[in-house]
Amino acid sequence: MTPAALRHLVAQGEGPTLDFKRSTGELSRGTRAGLTLRACRDMRIRGCSLCRLESNTAPRSLGGPANFAALEEPITLRALQAELKRLHEAGFVVVIGKGRATVYHAARATLELQADRRFMCSDRGDMTMTRVVYSTDVHGNLNLFQAVGEAAERWGADAVVFGGDLCPEAHPFDRMPQTQPEFLRRHVAPLLETWKQARPTLRVLVIPGNDDFQTIVPALDTLEQDGLIENLHRKATKLGAYTFVGLAFVPPTPFSIKDFERRDLAQPAGQQMEFFRGVVSSPHGVQELPDLRMYLDSHPSIEEELDRLDALLQDEPQNLIGVIHCPPKNTRCDVLSTGQRIGSKAVRRWIEQRQPLLTLHGHIHESPRMSKAFADRIGVTHVVNPGSDKQDLHLVFVELEHLETMTHSIFGRQRAQEPGF
Repeated sequence: MTPAALRHLVAQGEGPTLDFKRSTGELSRGTRAGLTLRACRDMRIRGCSLCRLESNTAPRSLGGPANFAALEEPITLRALQAELKRLHEAGFVVVIGKGRATVYHAARATLELQADRRFMCSDRGDMTMTRVVYSTDVHGNLNLFQAVGEAAERWGADAVVFGGDLCPEAHPFDRMPQTQPEFLRRHVAPLLETWKQARPTLRVLVIPGNDDFQTIVPALDTLEQDGLIENLHRKATKLGAYTFVGLAFVPPTPFSIKDFERRDLAQPAGQQMEFFRGVVSSPHGVQELPDLRMYLDSHPSIEEELDRLDALLQDEPQNLIGVIHCPPKNTRCDVLSTGQRIGSKAVRRWIEQRQPLLTLHGHIHESPRMSKAFADRIGVTHVVNPGSDKQDLHLVFVELEHLETMTHSIFGRQRAQEPGF
């Protein structure tokens, strides 16, 4: 968070005064831009001199209004800048978007400053920056889906990218091959339509994950035909000067759903892993796998699938970005709660050889918490896994031209480092 970024909160004038009254305030001189202050959840920034919630304020739902007590005296723009900088240094995430600043803490958007966009300077300079909001492993949580869209609109993102595990678990389990695509059609499609209405140029790139059944692929294709998403699995697409490729497959896991599991490397599968029950989707539900090794040997490995992706890239794009559900092995992005690293060797080899600009991953929810990092480096490649849990929103805000400024909605800003543990 820099003063240079904060200056976009006002359009013109030197040192305008902010005089907050209840939930609204006005810039009293130097600019015509109005400023609105509101809380987005039933939580405020403790110790913030800018927000004074009245003691009798009732709990609010997501997006509900808040009442703010009037400050004793006006606040200058310099004081506002100093306060937001202090919050940033204290571990809050301050995101500057078009005409607004939002402060996040523990995945809760707690303070929002929104100015009339008609009078605001653009914070994107010559408009050459490409902004991406990345999330993964939402597992059908509609509140998280909605929050991703809100963050993308607030930040002025060019694209939202989902890195797999889109759909919820359902009961009975055997009905999930039918209920998962229905979830996308009935619940996710209307959300996507509202995003597109609010921001028609927004691109939404998605891949499935290992907790999704293959039956969602036709549903994703339908959403793509309707102009709502782009299914990136096994495909390549352009976003401005950047080329995105996607792959959903992961190496074998102890879990039941095997539709998107593959051998990691090209050699034959090893000894069958222990698992409670191995199934794949069928037209009528799920089908038991009596022999996982035979199933894996009958499909291309992740290594071979990555070679196929390379074949789609007729040239050698300088700005290549991989969206691959499984992270590479032995990084800060593939650490289990036990400390074991279970990433893909094939994905790591592909990154080492191809050296894309950026790779976006998921799959291992707890990795950022265990490794204390959501980003790593393999050579020149920035590797990202934002993590996931059921309550909090794990987002990474990426400006593709300035990867060193990547910011996580919970963990803040972190420079990707060379692998070190």
